[in-house]
Amino acid sequence: MSYCPRTSNVKSISSTTLTFSSNMVIGDINQANLTSFVLAVQREQEIFYAQEGDFSQLPSFTQPIFIEPLTEIIQVRRLNQVPSIRVSKVHITGISFSSLVQVGSTNCITAQNRTKHTRQLEGETGE
Repeated sequence: MSYCPRTSNVKSISSTTLTFSSNMVIGDINQANLTSFVLAVQREQEIFYAQEGDFSQLPSFTQPIFIEPLTEIIQVRRLNQVPSIRVSKVHITGISFSSLVQVGSTNCITAQNRTKHTRQLEGETGE
């Protein structure tokens, strides 16, 4: 794939929240690797057990993700009529969990989020 860099002109870009392995980029990047692992435990009481949070004990965090290999040859031709990207104003309320907001070009993006939510009510143990 050919890489066609352009100039990114942005007058205003803002976000109220940018969290958890997320990025806001103005301009070109060759590669973005975004990964976040989240263990969210909700309890009626604020209690933290020291042995909590071992991702290796949870299959949802250790199982490999199968990614189909690319076997096709994809040919892309671009003709940028204007050598720049012009943006007046962007406002985003929230960017979270392995996300990319970009004004520009990216050659390759890999993004992964694994989240396990657990709710523990009084009188219950475990998941």
